[in-house]
Order: sequence, then C-alpha cells, then structure tokens
Amino acid sequence: MKIFMAENAQKFLDTLKSGVNIPLLSGQISTLGGEENISILLLVCFQKKEDWENGPLEDGKFARLQVFNDGNVEFFSRYGSAKLHECSYENAKDLAEKLNKWILV
Repeated sequence: MKIFMAENAQKFLDTLKSGVNIPLLSGQISTLGGEENISILLLVCFQKKEDWENGPLEDGKFARLQVFNDGNVEFFSRYGSAKLHECSYENAKDLAEKLNKWILV
C-alpha cells in the first residue's frame, strides 16, 4: 500500500513539517524512478544556525533522509548523535512523532 502519491505528496510534506519540532527541516519531493516511486528527501538539523561550528550546516548535527511512499525511511547521511538508521511509518503524523523522539536520543 502506498502512503502518499504524487497528488498528495505536498500535503504529506506540509503535515510532516508542521508536526516536527526541529530548528531546520527542509523537504523536496522526488519522482526519480517515476511517479509511482515518489519519495520525499528531507534535511533536518537539530541545532539553530547560530550554533553551527564554523558556519556550514555540515558542522552542525544534521541528517539527510529519504521518505519512501511505501512506509519506509532510510537515513543516508548524518553527523552527530544519530541512533536511527531506518524506520517505518503509517502516516505523516506517525513519522513526525518518530522524528521528534529521535531528536531526544
């Protein structure tokens, strides 16, 4: 079962953004592989920009992850304390809750 499709991916992303308490969350919709394989690429940073060492984002605690429309999430780049590698979700609110818990780890 697909959790989101091309026609509601933006709404999913907006719901996710509104439910996550992170200083920086940026998302882009990707249709690489066709609209049936749509996913969302997220960049999250757990520190405010003024707290990044030396200025660049990569010096802060951040993660890049891909949210697949089949209910799976894969973390493909991160820096700092990150104990989550992969997870699954049921909807945008469920994923937001998991990300909020992950931030506290």
